[in-house]
Amino acid sequence: MSAMTDSAGSTLQSAVADIEPAAATKLSVIADECLAQSNYNREKAIQLLQSRAADDPVLARAIIASASRYFIRQAEFFTRQKLRVVPNKDDASGLQAVARLQMRWLDMELLPNGVRLGDALQVDLKHAIETKHDEIKGLKRNAAFYSEIMRKLPVNKRVRDQFTDKQLERLWENLS
Repeated sequence: MSAMTDSAGSTLQSAVADIEPAAATKLSVIADECLAQSNYNREKAIQLLQSRAADDPVLARAIIASASRYFIRQAEFFTRQKLRVVPNKDDASGLQAVARLQMRWLDMELLPNGVRLGDALQVDLKHAIETKHDEIKGLKRNAAFYSEIMRKLPVNKRVRDQFTDKQLERLWENLS
């Protein structure tokens, strides 16, 4: 994990690593409560959780540490390097700075051939375009295949009860 210094000079890394088990448990329980209270509407649950964290510094710290841990791992995985982020005075927790790392297209976007977008040449982009067009063709063919099966399938019958492998193979070949 990276060493991230906040405005007070302590490291965000230690805040993430030292999250108290009680705070992590509290976050989990309250998150579940918020989900239930919001009838499992994710956006409403997040709003409830944020409002509860506004009055509870332990809960707020647990949320920041949890989110930071996730973003740091993701960013380090994609950039294949340990990251050092120095938050500014308006972002003392460092969470915004870490989140910004997730948004860096040049380092985070990976082309189908394994090249990062920032390191791509025209040949890499051409390959990516061709690959994605081929994927689209395959997806369209699959959709046409499933549509044909659905069209011939009686309501409340399973595909295996209506078709043999040979019949499905013929349907697939007739799509060409």
